[in-house]
Amino acid sequence: MKWTIILTLFLTTGSSSWQVKHPPLINLTTFTSIPEDMLGAGESFYLSAKDKKEGNVICTSNYMTALISINQRPIRLEIKDVVNFSKNKQIFTHEKYTLIIIEGPARKVGDEDYTMKGTLTLKYNSDVVWTKNIIGEGGD
Repeated sequence: MKWTIILTLFLTTGSSSWQVKHPPLINLTTFTSIPEDMLGAGESFYLSAKDKKEGNVICTSNYMTALISINQRPIRLEIKDVVNFSKNKQIFTHEKYTLIIIEGPARKVGDEDYTMKGTLTLKYNSDVVWTKNIIGEGGD
């Protein structure tokens, strides 16, 4: 009887610690509305040339703050680190999210404007939950 109770308790309370914990469903979505405080000098990133033409942004940054949309909800991430500036790697964080932007070489298209290609990666805790190649544009 004693072993039955112990076994029952172990199986009902201990089994939850065996379950794999999955990150929440994370879906990065494009958006078209950029807050006024994010306009001006900065960079905008797109998933395709079509998205760029239509103004469907996947991420925008004013160099200190990045804005993305997770599950249709805008999330602001603050700059954490600019890693090796010559490699154009920027890291932004917000709570459990880490956004990593790696930009390729910039091509000037005006006095202060430029375009580039790169990679956008989103981590939840330390797990990569989303990564895509992007195209971007920026200016001062």
